[in-house]
Amino acid sequence: MTNLRQTIKTTIRDFLNENRLRNLNEGYDHVSIDHIKSKYEKLSDYNNYDNKIVINNNTYLNFTEKEGDEDEYQWFLYGTIYVFDNEDGTEIANATYAKIKEYSDMVASIGVRGDKRRQGIASNIYQWIEKLTGYKLHPSIPHSKAAEQFWNNPNRKFGFDK
Repeated sequence: MTNLRQTIKTTIRDFLNENRLRNLNEGYDHVSIDHIKSKYEKLSDYNNYDNKIVINNNTYLNFTEKEGDEDEYQWFLYGTIYVFDNEDGTEIANATYAKIKEYSDMVASIGVRGDKRRQGIASNIYQWIEKLTGYKLHPSIPHSKAAEQFWNNPNRKFGFDK
């Protein structure tokens, strides 16, 4: 059973670090805002999303992974969310989430553009993931200092202990 749990954790970690839809590992802190605004796809470029919500002046699009055979979907749940500023259509956040059904915790990897942080976008994404999937999120460990502060916020409205 220990080997199975380790395999599951490794599989989810590999998924979250993998380039599924585009290079999500190119974090917002590694490129300039001008680069993001000029090189990243805009909201108008996305038409085949699975779910959409608008919160404040931002549009959130959810894409669930559909590659693989039918048996795979009995075991895995994973997807990606992109968030766009409605004024200029530029990407301001993204998240990838995954769970091996019944055998692991729901985890997510998230990034928010520097000029858009501290506006509730990450919290909105996490709450939407929980609503979409029906599973409570758990923090990935280890995680960054910023993620630790985020998860330790007593007022957060998402997560396994809420």
